[in-house]
Amino acid sequence: MMICFISLNGLFNEYLSILSGIVLAVFILVKFKAEGELTLKIGLTSIAVFGIVLFYGLSAFWAVDGGSAVLGFAKFLPILLFLILIIANPHYKDFLNTLSPFAAAMTLISALLMQFDAFEEYFSVAGRLSGFFQYSNTFALFLLVSLITLATKGKIEKYEYLYFPIIIFGILYSGSRTVFVLTALTVASFVFLIKNKKIKYLILGFFALSVLAITAVVLFADENSVFGRFLTISLSQSTFVGRFLYFYDALPIILKHPLGTGYLGYCFMQQSIQTGVYSVRFIHNDFLQLLLDIGWIPTAVFVAAVVKSFFKKGTPLKCRLILFVISAHACFDFDLQFIAVFMIFIACMDTESGKEIKINYMKCALPLLCVTSAFMLYMFIPQTLLAFGDIETSYKMYPFSDETKIEMLTQTEDIEDVNRIADEILE
Repeated sequence: MMICFISLNGLFNEYLSILSGIVLAVFILVKFKAEGELTLKIGLTSIAVFGIVLFYGLSAFWAVDGGSAVLGFAKFLPILLFLILIIANPHYKDFLNTLSPFAAAMTLISALLMQFDAFEEYFSVAGRLSGFFQYSNTFALFLLVSLITLATKGKIEKYEYLYFPIIIFGILYSGSRTVFVLTALTVASFVFLIKNKKIKYLILGFFALSVLAITAVVLFADENSVFGRFLTISLSQSTFVGRFLYFYDALPIILKHPLGTGYLGYCFMQQSIQTGVYSVRFIHNDFLQLLLDIGWIPTAVFVAAVVKSFFKKGTPLKCRLILFVISAHACFDFDLQFIAVFMIFIACMDTESGKEIKINYMKCALPLLCVTSAFMLYMFIPQTLLAFGDIETSYKMYPFSDETKIEMLTQTEDIEDVNRIADEILE
């Protein structure tokens, strides 16, 4: 199931995320019907995830745009359903061990298809490999996570060594400089963290050869090429410095809105507060994005849960490394907007600690999941119509989102309708 979620653009688009929520709700309904109850654990991680989803919903009452806030609630609701699933049955976390073969396959398929004009826009961005994510940086992060799951397996089958060069190639072909640096740090950490000497030396030997090959490619690459991007790694690089401008401009909003501005609130406020020339939908820092969207309290609880999970005794090395690389990269990008990446992140957190409670299936779980499914189905249809260009029908079904209203303004020719929609946006 997770492989399917990752394949669907990493669940970045709202309608795809909502679709995953419907699938998860139905799966939980069917899977646990025979057991008659759901077993949950109330710990810091479950409180943090519940708080994120809850405040995305509550923010509709004070958000810049209430309609978009409800959409944000629907988009992030699947992470709570996913958490319920892995708490009720921890074996579902085993999907992490299947990431490396899928990552290798995704890299090969994407690298091949992007060579054809008909498929290039689906698998690359400006000549950079983007996999099924259609965003190179998060695709590269996913490859690094897959690399970690493979290197920390303990026992590696002979055929699995083929995945290493493919995944490394994918990271390089993505042109992601931040992930390149994180990969170098991760590989260096293997020297101290992997205990099995045979595996350690084989992995390090392979990486040494890879680095030599990479160096040769980079030295002869054009600076404007994908591989040539690694020649421009520096703290003064324009896109890196630009992110700090986004952060600087967002800080006053965070301080003035302790409860957040709702999903896409920052996007709508951006032009009125920015001190530079740029246009971004998300701030390129997931932790600041949470502060902007849902405020101080749920963000602080979530960060505390991540820190606790990282330092908790007994947390597997694989999970510690994944928590580190995703957290580090999320400080400079919007990885957690890809709900599939958020699910991977949650799967590496501490979901075993906490007070155990049992929820009766028929009296509580069934009605709640049915209502959840109905709500997400209602949100799924207009968002799907919007994504595929049927703006008018989408607007009729869900006329509350300013983003849809703005799209309608570009399609409507009747001056009275234009004035009416404009007035609705200004309200």
